[in-house]
Amino acid sequence: MYEERDPRMAVSVILPYSSFKGWYANAPMDCEYVVASGVNEKYGMIRVNQNFETYLWRKFVAEYNMGGAINNRAHTPINFPLIRYADVLLMLAECYNEEGKQDDAVGLINEVRARVNMPGINSGPAWLEARTKNQVFARIRHERAVELAAEGLSFSDMRRWGLLETLNEKKEKDFTGKVRYTRKVSSRDYLWPIPAEEIEKNSSLKPNNPGW
Repeated sequence: MYEERDPRMAVSVILPYSSFKGWYANAPMDCEYVVASGVNEKYGMIRVNQNFETYLWRKFVAEYNMGGAINNRAHTPINFPLIRYADVLLMLAECYNEEGKQDDAVGLINEVRARVNMPGINSGPAWLEARTKNQVFARIRHERAVELAAEGLSFSDMRRWGLLETLNEKKEKDFTGKVRYTRKVSSRDYLWPIPAEEIEKNSSLKPNNPGW
């Protein structure tokens, strides 16, 4: 079932029948490492410790407990990337595609895919074909999703693409088919609200951004 999948899936999540070197929780904190707390907001974009009946994250999660330093999956010594070369390549591919340079965009997508030995776009089989602007954009969206999984970029991507409303009322289910929550987004989420204290300082900022 998983043997011929994109290898980035196995790097991002713990797959059935795979191995993960875990630990006993509440281990004594008696080693030399200083571990920063990770993001674990109840409704955060990245949930390291609350995935319901879905895959658990492997990406950014330390194996073992480092001699007692870790007793929570939300704590990790693994550095979180601020920006990655693959992200830069895909952003440039997006720019090329908008300019009508589909071949240049595909070349950059394939550079990212080559890192994990995935076949290149337009390398032969029909299922790899992407010639038009919309087809290449779909490939860029997919590549960002799998290459940059759990890196906190997807929500901003959807805003940049003007596709945020497509997530509204989307029902997220676990593997049993049970609906766990329904996404709520609207057009106001494209912009942050102007802080009230800033409006008090400068009344010319009124009215606030739409919806706020």
